[in-house]
Amino acid sequence: MITKLFRIFILISAGTLLLEGLIKPQAKAIDKLVFSASSLAPHINKIIVNYNKRNNENVEVSFASSGSLARQIDLGAPASVFISANRRWIDWLIKKKRVQENSVSEYISNRLVLARHDSARHISGKSPKDIFSSLNPKDRIGIGDPGHVPLGQYTTLSLTKVGLWDYYRDRFTPMPSALATTRLLDLAAVPMAMIYKSDALKRKNIKIIYQFSEKEKGRARYWIAITKSDRTPHGQALIDYLYSKDVMKSWQENGFMLSLDP
Repeated sequence: MITKLFRIFILISAGTLLLEGLIKPQAKAIDKLVFSASSLAPHINKIIVNYNKRNNENVEVSFASSGSLARQIDLGAPASVFISANRRWIDWLIKKKRVQENSVSEYISNRLVLARHDSARHISGKSPKDIFSSLNPKDRIGIGDPGHVPLGQYTTLSLTKVGLWDYYRDRFTPMPSALATTRLLDLAAVPMAMIYKSDALKRKNIKIIYQFSEKEKGRARYWIAITKSDRTPHGQALIDYLYSKDVMKSWQENGFMLSLDP
């Protein structure tokens, strides 16, 4: 029998595909395509809309997990710029000769948090150990899939660092992207999840209960690169805009940190 949680998983995954831009109707010709980690939506869309208005261009963004996007680039997807939530996938594409190595740079960063649904008020504590101990026996924890989702890989590192990964690994519900993980919690399909701070701040039903520190491997860094398929100066022009003062300020206003922030 298909469980309620599995049905929710299917609905969230299908909705994520639609909203992340992997299934999108054709419009006018695209000047450039940006592949972006899903945890940067929807703010990166607002940034690109402003860029298009300023430059009279039609740049579009496609969202998914960084691993999925990297594999699409390797298969020849015509992305000009790739923003990854993990340096690992950038390095993988460098070895595959799919990105311009001299274009790679750290962009912004995020903070990993433990968050609960507003209805799960039994979950509390001052440390990750206390918080996990407050879970009910049947409570599950939403995470990004560690196999290909950077959120899941950061989660593995952080929970291993604080000594909880092995003990609770059978109670995790892995999701195909950071966005899908946040939606799982927002719908109360799980009472608690490991998500990004910027995603938690956008949802009224989600409460941050713990923020992982640098020492606890709680900082997620985003990397940006121009792909080998971009053979025009436009890719660099777009990256220059993404690093502009106003754009970087807007990231900070939406819960992200700059590369040099402590």
